[in-house]
Amino acid sequence: MQIPLKIAKFESLEKRLSRKVWRLDYSDLVVLTTVMVYAVIFSYLTILKYYAFRVYAADLGIINQSLWTTLFAGRFLYSTVESLYVPSGVFFAIHFSPIMFLIMPVYAIFPSPEMLLVLQSSIISFGAVPIFWIARDALKSRVQGTIFALMYLLYAPIQALNWHDFHMQAFLPLFFSLSLYYLMKSKWLRFFVLLVLAMMCEEHAAIVVVFIGLYVGWRHKDQLSLLVKEKTLKSKEILMMPITVAMGATWYLFTLWFRSTLFSINPDLAYEFVGAGNFGILGVTDVWEIPFAAVSQPLRFLELLSFDWQLKGLYIVLFFAPLAFLPVLDSVILAAVPWLAFSIMSQTAVHHVLSKHQYSAYMISFIFVAGLLGFKKVSKCVAEKHKFGGAKGLLMFVLVCSVVISVVSSPLSPVLNIFYPSYYQDGGFPQVTHHEVLLSEVIQMMPSDASILTQDRIFPHVSSRLYAHVVPTPLLNDPSKRDLVVEYVNTIISKVDYILVDYKFDPYVSNFTVSLLNSTGSFGQFASADVNTIRLYKRGYAEATTYL
Repeated sequence: MQIPLKIAKFESLEKRLSRKVWRLDYSDLVVLTTVMVYAVIFSYLTILKYYAFRVYAADLGIINQSLWTTLFAGRFLYSTVESLYVPSGVFFAIHFSPIMFLIMPVYAIFPSPEMLLVLQSSIISFGAVPIFWIARDALKSRVQGTIFALMYLLYAPIQALNWHDFHMQAFLPLFFSLSLYYLMKSKWLRFFVLLVLAMMCEEHAAIVVVFIGLYVGWRHKDQLSLLVKEKTLKSKEILMMPITVAMGATWYLFTLWFRSTLFSINPDLAYEFVGAGNFGILGVTDVWEIPFAAVSQPLRFLELLSFDWQLKGLYIVLFFAPLAFLPVLDSVILAAVPWLAFSIMSQTAVHHVLSKHQYSAYMISFIFVAGLLGFKKVSKCVAEKHKFGGAKGLLMFVLVCSVVISVVSSPLSPVLNIFYPSYYQDGGFPQVTHHEVLLSEVIQMMPSDASILTQDRIFPHVSSRLYAHVVPTPLLNDPSKRDLVVEYVNTIISKVDYILVDYKFDPYVSNFTVSLLNSTGSFGQFASADVNTIRLYKRGYAEATTYL
């Protein structure tokens, strides 16, 4: 089969990319330049998205408030957003993320949500560097390594992770990719340091580390077989499997003990806190009951798997299609099993809609590295049989798949929004309209340290203060929790100085909040903007409303 496009002379390009500049190969400079360009572009776009009020309390508002209160208010990682779940308000009660201590000095330079968005874009983009190293060494080609690094930055799950607010999991692709690189180099100290850094991001990363340990065992299965049969330890590398598994399991158990011992959970929300509602079809009360329920209730388990089957199928396609489904050919995919299984089983759409969550960070590195190693296997086969244009033709095919899927599924693309408007509405180029400009002006009318109650999309903009609160919208939408939310919001209203609502962003929450504040008789409307769709109320205010 002849490839219709003229393929560049890889040998000549390989020589050019191997030239040295400042002790770096040209290929290193190309990758680093691309990484920096990506970081600048996505920093700009995500900050613009922030100015367009297309961000949320979870997690940009939570992380910003937690860091700000630690540095400037003398409160340890304190945020009000999830205080209905955890009365202490300490972020570690929800997620054990000591990586925040490493972020804090960088955040202190310019303490703001914008700094977090720049940091996130930079960290995510640098994940392309270890991908380049792995591809360059595995494929023995700087050209192919550079192309895979570029495909990584085009990868839909990477861009979706970057697009959706700020999350601690955004560090995982970099740490996991580096750990795989050092694993393949048998540089075990660096391997374990990277795994510790990954686990410091969020406690569930420790479960992934357990599966990385299983992958280490699979890589050395021949040595493991000899150990079992002949009781002979041929290499110490086989010991790395139990050490990795034990490290991940110990870390995860420690985080469970730490949170349950030091922090209390609202008993009225214990079911929601453990996430059992994600598998309500099975009737479980805890995630760890799922294996037993799947065996004892196979028909219900099949119903759970088929729930939202179109979205789940699209989710899988968006992960595997950019790499021509080659990841299924390599055992590195084993480390992606925990989150892949969770997302396919969950009946909560946010877990299998790419633009709605940060959890895909648990498996991005493993699917992508499995893809390039799968490419290595297939390219060797097609080269030997002289089919499909050989390895170069296969590379062009994978590159085309990557570009096409990126064009369709990038958060900047409107395509998925057309077909799934309820799930991909955050896509498209961010635009700051006159409404957002007026809302920003209204926010500036409040003192920077004033206490405030507001709604989801506004909260990140007022989160750099101790007493900023948000209406818990997800619980408000649950009829069984409405009374609990009403009591909680009334308590907040009795304490705050200002209440800010936006009817254009969320008419339901705005009506709910205004009805409660009107019943107190303690607030007057301080400001109004954009035909009264933006309303700022102030405690004890009885003068004329300012109109913008």
